[in-house]
Amino acid sequence: MRLANVRRGNRWPNRAFVWLIGRKRPAPDVVRTINYRSGFWGAPWSDALEDVMRGPSEWSVGERELFAAYTSYLNQCPFAALGFVRTMTLTPDELGPDDAQAVLAAGVSEPALIDAIIVSFHFNMIDRVADSLGFDQRSPDEHLEGAKSLLKYGYQFPLPLRLLGRIPSW
Repeated sequence: MRLANVRRGNRWPNRAFVWLIGRKRPAPDVVRTINYRSGFWGAPWSDALEDVMRGPSEWSVGERELFAAYTSYLNQCPFAALGFVRTMTLTPDELGPDDAQAVLAAGVSEPALIDAIIVSFHFNMIDRVADSLGFDQRSPDEHLEGAKSLLKYGYQFPLPLRLLGRIPSW
């Protein structure tokens, strides 16, 4: 399903942002989606994702990116938590306290397990949004460009759009 409002944006600052980042190539669908009604979902979600992916954690940024990539891969090990993430993503009804206990017994701390769960949650959510809205698949070059941008800027919205997203009527 392609929603015209999501493709073009709903407010002029959001439309300007999509236009600005899409000057060379069309803006990725994920950017368009989190930019649509950014105060309702996009800005709060990207703030939370920035904290999860770049904030304090026992996992390195690269390890958290691995959890994210693995979660997205499963929606179409060096870390005991990957099996937990796999079950959480593919068969969540089968996940229970014993699974968490097994990860903890393998030496992963409780805060690190919680971080892995939250990273997986965020990427399970955006993967389902992508499936629901029929996101276009990006080329390998576009994925590389996006990865470089994430490394440079992180996951947060640009400050002006984050501020506008805090306005209740926005």
